[in-house]
Amino acid sequence: MADYKEVPKRIALLCGQPDEEYQSRFIEGLEKGSFESGTDVCVFAMYQKFQDSELREVGESNIFNLINYSLFDGVAVLADTISTPGMIHAIEKRLEREYKGQVLFIDKKSDRFKYILLKHYDPIYKIVSHLIEDHGYEDIAFVTGKEWHFHSAERLKAYLDCMEDHGLEVPEDRIFYGDFWYSGGSNYVDRLISSGGKMPRAIACANDYMAEGVCSELVRRGYKIPEDIAVTGYDSTGEGRDSPCPITSIPVPAFEYGYHVANTLIAMIEGNDTADFAPEYMFFRGGSCGCHCESMVPRVHLRQTWESETSTRSLYSSYNRLLEDMLSRPDFRGVMDMIQTYTFQIRRFDSFNICLNSGSSDSREERFVKCGYTENILNVLSCGPEGMGADKISYDDVFPAEQMLPALNEKRDHPSAYFFTPLHFDDNGFGYAVISYGDEIRSIDSNYILWLRNVMLGLECSRRQREMRQKDEWMEKEQIVDRLTGLYNFEGFIRHSAPMIEHALSKHAYICMTAIDIAGLGSINTRYGRNEGDTAIAVLADIIMRSASEGALCCRLGND
Repeated sequence: MADYKEVPKRIALLCGQPDEEYQSRFIEGLEKGSFESGTDVCVFAMYQKFQDSELREVGESNIFNLINYSLFDGVAVLADTISTPGMIHAIEKRLEREYKGQVLFIDKKSDRFKYILLKHYDPIYKIVSHLIEDHGYEDIAFVTGKEWHFHSAERLKAYLDCMEDHGLEVPEDRIFYGDFWYSGGSNYVDRLISSGGKMPRAIACANDYMAEGVCSELVRRGYKIPEDIAVTGYDSTGEGRDSPCPITSIPVPAFEYGYHVANTLIAMIEGNDTADFAPEYMFFRGGSCGCHCESMVPRVHLRQTWESETSTRSLYSSYNRLLEDMLSRPDFRGVMDMIQTYTFQIRRFDSFNICLNSGSSDSREERFVKCGYTENILNVLSCGPEGMGADKISYDDVFPAEQMLPALNEKRDHPSAYFFTPLHFDDNGFGYAVISYGDEIRSIDSNYILWLRNVMLGLECSRRQREMRQKDEWMEKEQIVDRLTGLYNFEGFIRHSAPMIEHALSKHAYICMTAIDIAGLGSINTRYGRNEGDTAIAVLADIIMRSASEGALCCRLGND
């Protein structure tokens, strides 16, 4: 590892769904390459590539508004994982407007910045060749991604070229544009069967998700895999490898790609030449193509520790009560106490912080920011390594939002990676969370994200409770206070005069009552209108309130 400087280089990575297998492996490769050069990494991530509502689009993508680009020597954008409509364009515009450092877009072309694209032609060609040459299939269909996506076009071309090179024709119904998701594969099978046409002998898919969708729908319709129809995928996900009939596929070299991106970006920062990425693609022979799972390695699932999910009350334990304990707290501080208590469910970490917009813990709803962050941020919870006694809750630890996290500038003897994710409910932004595993090669996982989702529900529940209390107070005040003047009405007079009278009787004291009337109010209303009459009443009420002594009770018991 390179010497770690007191003021190290620092790069930012923008991405979506960092716990997904490809992104996770990519981030780990990026960390390795960055750490070897003594460079810190800050990952800013949405929880999902795309959201299913406009409100969540606002809440999740808001994390990108936090980034102070001036603090970074380089910025990498894993653009194909950020599918929120308009977000990539907004990121490009802001970078162009605010940032003078090196920018690298990954897996998506950019008109403004340097970009690199991982080539997928050769793996798809190799898979289709395997179906033809090793199994003798000739009637092969292909399910690619969305028609406008350049990955779809590249993978489709590999399939078409391979079929042509082997002298095989491709009927129109053998090509289907899916969506890189399970539904893309199942929809193709449904269309084939509904049309009543001849079923293909094999279906090659542009990724494993769609291959799983194909297999699931085929089996549901009574077909056997691979006896009736062979199926292949691409990118070799864990789900595909662990399927009832492991899907033949080729893994995407995500770790190696991330490592290459780190070295490329650092070379750009230092003004050095960059190299091309020339990976080796490993073939995963499963059983879905007709092979005999030659690539499958028997695995015995053993725990790494003696502790189990039940004994540690982990997030997945039936004894986990994180959400219930948060919802049972009567106020915001109680919720934060519970969150701190349950941080054991996301350890091991080097540091963990919950940073909230200033005012997020009070009852004023307008302080819940929908776009961007408040000028000052409250670092309400900060935790250090387990057993170090560094965990604390604070309600006065405030720092400027432009710093993002003060710990970034603390002296360390090694480079570190920090993961910034939003804390929100729909478009209500509470703030953000930051976790670091130090210089360990590791990305955040689904356990951490699910834990944060529970935390966000707790924060939203606390917000709604405060809002309800505020409305209850307002409704109660409406019953006893005159709207025009702010003085007590008759109901308020009855309610608040009773204890005054009891106190005066106990002290054998007098109570003085003064009644005030506005002479000629009717004339004011007639000549100038009722609004001017109301103004006169309000002005007089203000004079009375400011003139009254501390223990006085001021009321409006009539129309004037």
